[in-house]
Amino acid sequence: SACLVGSEMCIRDRYYIILYMRQTSRYLSMNKREELNKIVKDSIAQSIFQLMKRKRFSDITITEIVKKAGVARASFYRNFAYKEDAVSYYIIETMKLYKNQFYLSDLRDNYYNLIVGTMDFIFDYKENLESLFNSGLSQLLLHAINTYLLESSIPPVTDKTEKYFLFSYGGSIFNIIYHWISDGTKESPEEIASIICK
Repeated sequence: SACLVGSEMCIRDRYYIILYMRQTSRYLSMNKREELNKIVKDSIAQSIFQLMKRKRFSDITITEIVKKAGVARASFYRNFAYKEDAVSYYIIETMKLYKNQFYLSDLRDNYYNLIVGTMDFIFDYKENLESLFNSGLSQLLLHAINTYLLESSIPPVTDKTEKYFLFSYGGSIFNIIYHWISDGTKESPEEIASIICK
């Protein structure tokens, strides 16, 4: 499955790609520049999650992040104002991957399969979610879920009843994910879906 967080070797490889692209920057199209910048942002975000596995988020410095990512300090501040912004970026990019696999229209018609698919997807990001929750940043995930639901709604949300229904669902799925990950993912996605759909 797709994963934004790669190995340290992958980060070094990306660093050399960045150096090469800088040297040939005059020939880059706008799309290539955007692609290069995405590599930089991905490297920064994945470096933060790697560091979060062994130290508290509050103790991680920008210097440590850019050193591990293999990018200049200016590259961090060109893309993010705070460390939390880089974490939010990672979550949003992950939600984009989720969006490519699932559609909100399944919510009422195929609720069981939606829950199973969602939990399967979430399991692939278990370690990073554990780091997120242990660092006290779970609200960033909740915000991303709510934003995803609103932006993915077909047709678009136009009244408060539908809006609060989506927030209700978003809060429910957030709590399920939070406790499932925090408790060690003891239940299978199918077990969780069966419990919820009873």
